[in-house]
Amino acid sequence: MLRDVAEVAAQRDVDRYMAVATVPGISRAFRQCSFALIVLHHELMRIPAMVSEPMLGTIRLQWWRERVAEGPAAQPDGPEALQAIRSAIARHGMDPARAGALVDAVEPLFEAQAAGDRGGVHERLAEASGVLQRSIARLAGVDDGRMLERAAAVGRAYRLAWLDGADAARRELSFARAGDRPQHRAMPAFTLALVTEHRLAHADRPPSAGLPFRIALAGLRRRF
Repeated sequence: MLRDVAEVAAQRDVDRYMAVATVPGISRAFRQCSFALIVLHHELMRIPAMVSEPMLGTIRLQWWRERVAEGPAAQPDGPEALQAIRSAIARHGMDPARAGALVDAVEPLFEAQAAGDRGGVHERLAEASGVLQRSIARLAGVDDGRMLERAAAVGRAYRLAWLDGADAARRELSFARAGDRPQHRAMPAFTLALVTEHRLAHADRPPSAGLPFRIALAGLRRRF
């Protein structure tokens, strides 16, 4: 039985799942399409560790680009993540082309990885994470360039916090907060900043998907 894309997102990337799921008053269509992007990002980010050379990675990326664009009726025996993504796109009318930016953001990882450029790998991981948050903001209808860059900074900060780049993560968070408070519709792209701050402050106690953390997240959001 095909699982709902929300369930798959919660399993694959609980932090980003919570950042979207805990924002009240957001349409189901937006949530489901955001979860589809989150699941796709997770699957794409697994590829660099699975291939031995850049060309193989590029082939896998192209496979995902083409499969997502095919629609839910094609290859029903495909991976669970792919079927969940296709189903969400078909039900809620998201343009499959939105997935293209996520695919493009991962490709530069392969060359940095092949060159043994650890700093370059980290930089590109952070940038790919930023592209996802920017895509979620665009999905919410954000078209202001500055606000989109602030959303991307949230994504970069989140990834840097995982890569022991605490100082760089805090700089990105500072930029993300510089300006007017995001409109409510954009908050799913920005709530991840609060999860990032929790990880930076409590590295030994990562957040869980439990109700107490969800309640705390809702309270923190009011002070973004």
